[in-house]
Amino acid sequence: MKKRNKNINVQDEEFDNKAYWKQVGGSYKQNYPAGMYKEIDKAFVNTMVSELDLNKVQSVLEVGCGFGRVAKLLMPFLPNLQHYHALDISEEMVKQANEYCEDYKMKGLFIALELDFETRPITAMYDLVLSVEVMTSIPNSILGEQRVKNFIDKMLTKSKKYVVNQDWFNAPNRIEEMQKPMKPINEINHFHDYDRYYSNHRKVLQVIGHSIPRYSEHIFCVRVK
Repeated sequence: MKKRNKNINVQDEEFDNKAYWKQVGGSYKQNYPAGMYKEIDKAFVNTMVSELDLNKVQSVLEVGCGFGRVAKLLMPFLPNLQHYHALDISEEMVKQANEYCEDYKMKGLFIALELDFETRPITAMYDLVLSVEVMTSIPNSILGEQRVKNFIDKMLTKSKKYVVNQDWFNAPNRIEEMQKPMKPINEINHFHDYDRYYSNHRKVLQVIGHSIPRYSEHIFCVRVK
């Protein structure tokens, strides 16, 4: 059983990940472990460049954008980008993302919006739909696994070309001897069976997975039908 965070309402001992991120969103950027993520971010960009034709990506939907770290990291590699829509449930994170990516926002290429991807309808279609360390905070439970399955289904449904998610994953080819698995932050990191959900989905043409050496993270690059 996960430990309760006394400052957050939880029902039936289930960790409320949405309430958690709404609460900590404003302080996340100042506590962001930039040193640790430098290597992870490099692996993320290298994987995207090597596995996807980013020249064909004109529209992007990022779910759970945080303070805009991934968006600012990725946009220089999208030469034909027309719009990058970034969503987050935290009002403070959305504000920070718009400020952090201000140069792209001023060019009309970037906008961050406060929106719950799981519950709000998305009408537009995008060349690339991505999420980084979003589903990992959904609890490991029967309800949580259904949420992850629905989350993946919605990402695939809204994509015209690619879906990418990077999350904690017990990848079999992770180099465990190089470093012990990172301890979860506030016990919010959970493993989910992304492989199974992608492999059984009607819209998936191909799934390419990459473990990030020394970390319990995996990047799933998906080509959709």
